[in-house]
Amino acid sequence: MIIESIVILLSFQLSIITLSKYWSNKKSDRNRMVLGIGLLFFSFAFTLMIYTITDFFIYDMELRPNVVIIGYMSIILGILGFTYFSEKEMGSRYYIFTIIMSAFLILLILDIFLNFVSRFLIIFPSIFPIFIEMVIYTKKFTSMVKGKWKLNVYGLIIGSAVAIIGFGLTSDIFLSIWLWFRLIGDLCILGGIVMISFFIIGLPSLTELGWVNKILNAHLFIMYKNGICLYDYSFKKDANEELNIDEQSQIITGGISSIIQILQTMIQSDKRLEVVDYKNKKIMFEYGEYIICILIVDVALKILQAKLQELINQFEDYFSDYLKNWSGKLLNFEIVRKMIKQIFKV
Repeated sequence: MIIESIVILLSFQLSIITLSKYWSNKKSDRNRMVLGIGLLFFSFAFTLMIYTITDFFIYDMELRPNVVIIGYMSIILGILGFTYFSEKEMGSRYYIFTIIMSAFLILLILDIFLNFVSRFLIIFPSIFPIFIEMVIYTKKFTSMVKGKWKLNVYGLIIGSAVAIIGFGLTSDIFLSIWLWFRLIGDLCILGGIVMISFFIIGLPSLTELGWVNKILNAHLFIMYKNGICLYDYSFKKDANEELNIDEQSQIITGGISSIIQILQTMIQSDKRLEVVDYKNKKIMFEYGEYIICILIVDVALKILQAKLQELINQFEDYFSDYLKNWSGKLLNFEIVRKMIKQIFKV
């Protein structure tokens, strides 16, 4: 019972942390998958609590099934909430898994009155939509990003799988075969929760996936740490065809003026600026040892911040000999265009 109590407390704690993470983010940065996971683990913890109460404190065999049904309803509702919010996050058109889970919920309600099938046969298949949706999420997300975000998604998937397997092992059908399945199941749940707690904090929003379209109107400046511009690059394709010269000049001039003012403020302060709002634009800053990358973009995304850092690393590595003792002479940085195209996929 000690292990079960620890698992229940950790599950409730994970639910609270996850839901807090969701609500603490800006509305535009909220990941509904995180909200779904928070609701899922709340229902999961509540169901485990019901199971523990029935296993250790209720000895009336007629009363026990009536209490267990509360746990069944809880987990079904949790999975239904997860499927709905995850499909909403992924932009589903038909909400197929939400419809499937609604059907499982209806079957469970009917079974309460008609008792026509084992409730385990309703609960166990309902777990599979969780796996399928997480696999879809992983495929959609990891196909466009790499590094820590991909690791967070894979870790979340594995942790969830371990926890769900453990949950299944604690069910009556497995305990009737071998009582030690409870201990194994509890340890699996505990291990899964630890993995989920570790990886879920870095789970990003699927809105980050649209970063390629978010930089179509962007402009990038690479400046030396003293404020001198070394290189600038416009992401807007065929800019001269879509904007007349005066409009384009106003945009670039306005951006440069803002950057100069911000840099002057930075020189007088030890605080590093990361993102600044300028009219309807976001000005993103990323810092290296010798250079500062500044990106003027419509929407500031974490992925763009990481790509700026990747550009800085490549730039400073390639031009390290020049930057260490740079005299102020402008060099031929045409190679940077290739770096930008490779990193930003343009």
